[in-house]
Amino acid sequence: MSKRTLWVSAPHAGSPRLVTFITTLIPLAVVLFATAVSAQGTWQTVAQTRWGRAEVTQRTDARSVASALKLTLAEIADAFDAPPTVRQAWQDARAHSHGGATFVASSRRVPLKGLITCRLTQRGALVAVVTIRADAPKEAWDQLLRPEAGEQGPRTTAAAPSALPAAATVPLRTYAFADGTGTVGLPNGWRTSAQSVMQGLFVEGPGDQLVGLALSFGVQTPFSSLRGLPGSLVAPFATPQQTFAALVPQWSQQSVREGGPSRSVDSLQTLMEVPATMPNGRAAVLTYGLTETSRAGSRHYFGLTQIELVPTNQTSFMVFLTQLRAPDASWARDEPVMLQIARSLKTNDDRVTAKSGEALAAQNQWFANQQADHRRQVESNDAQHRQWERDSNARSRGHDDFDEVLRGYRTVEDTNTGERRSVDLGNVDGVVDELNRGDPGRYQQIPLRDEADPLPRRR
Repeated sequence: MSKRTLWVSAPHAGSPRLVTFITTLIPLAVVLFATAVSAQGTWQTVAQTRWGRAEVTQRTDARSVASALKLTLAEIADAFDAPPTVRQAWQDARAHSHGGATFVASSRRVPLKGLITCRLTQRGALVAVVTIRADAPKEAWDQLLRPEAGEQGPRTTAAAPSALPAAATVPLRTYAFADGTGTVGLPNGWRTSAQSVMQGLFVEGPGDQLVGLALSFGVQTPFSSLRGLPGSLVAPFATPQQTFAALVPQWSQQSVREGGPSRSVDSLQTLMEVPATMPNGRAAVLTYGLTETSRAGSRHYFGLTQIELVPTNQTSFMVFLTQLRAPDASWARDEPVMLQIARSLKTNDDRVTAKSGEALAAQNQWFANQQADHRRQVESNDAQHRQWERDSNARSRGHDDFDEVLRGYRTVEDTNTGERRSVDLGNVDGVVDELNRGDPGRYQQIPLRDEADPLPRRR
């Protein structure tokens, strides 16, 4: 395993269906990082600091303060580890046109506090949401509630309030894949050696950060007849978290065999479930801690993974991953940049389709070669086994001839009745000839070698 990879040395195209999924799974890979357009309009960031952000929108689907608060809480729920918990809600007792609510939540296990305010207008409801870290000082609240009092962020349009860090704004240079399948943006100091998007790619940061995009590989279930093939990954088709946990030790073993570090995860949890892109698929966003251990020592990282499981038949499935990883100490600073890289991935659909055809042909040829190799191996093993049987039988029959001389008698059989008698070896020829004189062919000798070790049947 390459020491720079997150888990696998190279994405494994274990199924021809990979080429069908590639164009749909590249967008899937950044579902967490690409905001979905709100059905009720866009959110504008009006203030942003290192402690939190304030955002506003105009809702056209709310005709009361209560409905505006309810719809907004539902819309922002996906931005947190779990739906926010409302602490207090209120409404203007006279005009009923103003109101709000306070809530608590967490993101990446960081406690947060929030405030929603609402004012009804002729076009619906004007809603503002402020989200801030729970340990923020009072001055941080002032900066968000009164932007002119402190630091302001750029007034940009976003899809929905988010507790995730704001998108980074570092300059990106365009890196084009050599085969023309797409491009990805690289900040200063970041690099990749990827030649194509078809087999996934890794982007390395200057501070031991790593972004893995469009990664894919095949997995056999414990019931698969192919589970024992060298290099096979074996895991149950379970929840994304359970399957990921089952694959981690195998990825670690692969890394160690190839001279890389061992890897283990801790604090693995499902941040959110997301819609799968393919029928019967299962998808989720996972967070975890990652420990890498080598001769140089151990280092701990925070990891974020979006994973989708897609069945290919009854005993195998594909796994598709997008992964972010950074040292614990720099995660908060690195995450926005890594999200920006993930968002920047673009594909040339025409070229991807053409390369998909090439990949499918290569995959089919690989499978045909594997089948042919397997048949040749089976035939070779069978021929070797048959030769061993013949050699062993010949040796045993030679011993039987010797033993028959020592014991001094041979079996004579009446072929009509099946009755057998032992006859002195020195007289057996004359006895059989005499018996057959009156009924030719009825009586036959059965040497010991044919009784104890008959010749093997031809196959």
